[in-house]
Amino acid sequence: AQAATAQAAPTRAPIQQPAVSKAGIDSACVARALPLTSSFLFTGLRNALAEARSWASAPPLPPGQATVRAVKLTLGWSAVLILLGLGVLMFAPEKLRRITEALGRDPGKALSIGLLVDFATLPALAALIILLAVTLIGILLIPFAIVAFLLMWMGIAALGFFAVAQVLGMAVMGPKQSSMSQRGAALGGLITGLIILLAPWLAAAGMTWSSMPALVLRGIAVTITIVAVTTGLGAVFRAHKRERAPQYIPLATHTREELAWETPTPVGGVVAAKRPSKVH
Repeated sequence: AQAATAQAAPTRAPIQQPAVSKAGIDSACVARALPLTSSFLFTGLRNALAEARSWASAPPLPPGQATVRAVKLTLGWSAVLILLGLGVLMFAPEKLRRITEALGRDPGKALSIGLLVDFATLPALAALIILLAVTLIGILLIPFAIVAFLLMWMGIAALGFFAVAQVLGMAVMGPKQSSMSQRGAALGGLITGLIILLAPWLAAAGMTWSSMPALVLRGIAVTITIVAVTTGLGAVFRAHKRERAPQYIPLATHTREELAWETPTPVGGVVAAKRPSKVH
C-alpha cells in the first residue's frame, strides 16, 4: 500500500535557479562596493560637468578668425533684434506709441521707475517661489513659474528697448520726419535707433583681435544697453499706469444766464429765440 501511495504521488520537478553570469556577479559586487553617499554623488556630478566642459571647450582661434566670428555673431543678433522690432511695430503699434509718448514726456522719471523695477525683480521672483512652495502642487509648478516669469520680464524689457530705440532714432532723424508718413517715421526711427544702440557691440566685436580695446568697448556697450533697457522698463510701467488712470472730465462752465436763450421750438412752429449778443 505504501508503495502504491508513493507511486501515485506526483513527482515534483527540481526548481531551477536563474543562471547568473560572471558580468552580473561583477556588477553586483561593484554596486555593493560603491559608497552611495551624498559626497560621492556630488563628486561624480562635479567630475561629469568638468569633463563635459572640457569636451565643449574648443582651442582658441587666431585673432583674425575670432574677430570674424564675433562680427558674424553680432550681425546675426542685430538682425534678430531688428526683425523683432519690426514685428512689434507691425502687430502692436498702438502699445509702442503709448510707451514712446510716456518716454518722451519725462525720460528721467522713466529711468528712475526702471531702476525701481530692476531692484524689485529678484524679490518678486523670490516671493513667487515662496508662495508656490507652500503647497505640493505649487512646488511642482516652481520651474514653470520661473520660466514664465523670465519670459515675461524679457518681453517687457524688449518692448521698452524698442521704444527707447524709436525715440532715439526719431530724435536723430529730426526734420526729415516732416516729409514722411506717421508709419514711415516710426519705422525709420526704430531702425535708426537700433543701429545706434547696436553700434557699440559691433565696434567691440570688430576689436576682438585686441583685448584691451575690446574690453573697454564691451563695457561701454553693456552700460548703454543696461541704461536703455532700464529706461524702457520704466516707460512701459508709466504707459500702463497712465492707460489705467481714469480720464478727467471737466465740469460745465456755462452759466444759467448764458443758457437762458435756448428756448425749445414747439411743434406749432414758433421760432426759437435768438441768442442775445454780449455787451462789451
